[in-house]
Amino acid sequence: MFNKLQQEQRDLDASYRQSLQNKKERETRDQDQASGDMGKGTIYCKAKKCNNHLYGWTSSLDARYCIDCLG
Repeated sequence: MFNKLQQEQRDLDASYRQSLQNKKERETRDQDQASGDMGKGTIYCKAKKCNNHLYGWTSSLDARYCIDCLG
């Protein structure tokens, strides 16, 4: 019984580590897309009701949004 619980705990730990790794990869990919688009035309804020250009107006919190939307 104890061995079964240990195995379940190891499986949960492995799943959690994989989840963290996937999250990091998604965040990195999103940041690469945001920074990779610069200079390939006009980039607009990702907020639904915002039409601001991002050139020189990006938020310090998230480069995909303008400073008006995220402050």
